[in-house]
Amino acid sequence: MKPLDLVFFGHFSIDRISYKDKDKDRVALGGGVTYGSSTAKAFDSQKEIGIVSVIGNDFKPEYNEFLKKIGVDLRGVRQLGSSTTSFKLTYNDNRRKIILRAKAPDLEFSQVPKDYFSGKTFMLSPICNEIHFEFVRLLNARVEGIIGLDVQGFIRSFDSEGYLSERNSQESIDLVYRIIDELDEKLIFKASHYEAEIITGKSDPFKSIDELCRNDAIIIITLGKYGSLILQKNHKVIEIPAFQPNQIQDPTGAGDAYMASFLLEYSDSEKKNLKHTGIVASAAVSFLLEEKGHRGVKPRKTVYKRITEQKYLKFQYDKE
Repeated sequence: MKPLDLVFFGHFSIDRISYKDKDKDRVALGGGVTYGSSTAKAFDSQKEIGIVSVIGNDFKPEYNEFLKKIGVDLRGVRQLGSSTTSFKLTYNDNRRKIILRAKAPDLEFSQVPKDYFSGKTFMLSPICNEIHFEFVRLLNARVEGIIGLDVQGFIRSFDSEGYLSERNSQESIDLVYRIIDELDEKLIFKASHYEAEIITGKSDPFKSIDELCRNDAIIIITLGKYGSLILQKNHKVIEIPAFQPNQIQDPTGAGDAYMASFLLEYSDSEKKNLKHTGIVASAAVSFLLEEKGHRGVKPRKTVYKRITEQKYLKFQYDKE
């Protein structure tokens, strides 16, 4: 069997999405593993993509059918219990309120198919603390490839009613630094501006990315309409512009699309040019924004075309 090109780890989520200007909620399959895998297959349909996750009995057959149709390997998905992780997402004037409605059991390392370990690249995409440090440590010991990580699901906390808490414990912040130290040169780490501020205590993203860059890991901080920053030890911060979408329909999954396209482009590149890779990821995200759900993602050739058109927003985030 051909080794997988990219393996995603994390929960699926069943999202009930509501918008300020819409009367009817939309129910959609979400989670980083969904947006990441669908982006990866759209970006390069020849890539072999796998998912390790846990779902409940409420996971609809059409969700499985969608994933199989686009060609995702689901042998690492385990059905356990009654509930798939579920969120209520409310968008109001570019702000998002998140409520955790149900949570599936955490991922177990024993559920990972053995041939997945020979994969080229891996992506940790937790959404509600379903991946523990021991899982990360065991994965690091078994694989040789790059390990991407989206920090959001490692630092999220929810109150007794399921509301996403604005407070983050020192324990979760310490966990992030332990993971960075553990994965070291294998790691490509992504945080949003807000998440980076929570972890480092620094509101200036240029200062927070410097704080996070403590070893040979590649650190990425996304800044929404301002683009993103990328830093590797002993190098200067790379400023990546955001591309102008033709319209903005749905921002859900933007960070997942960024990392999926970034990891595939970086893995395929002999030169490992971080600026080029970041620009490709930024352009890929601009397409996702243009349509609801996963329909906006486009193949690599189309993404490259947008890059040549240079329809990007000026990077203008000022340092403090």
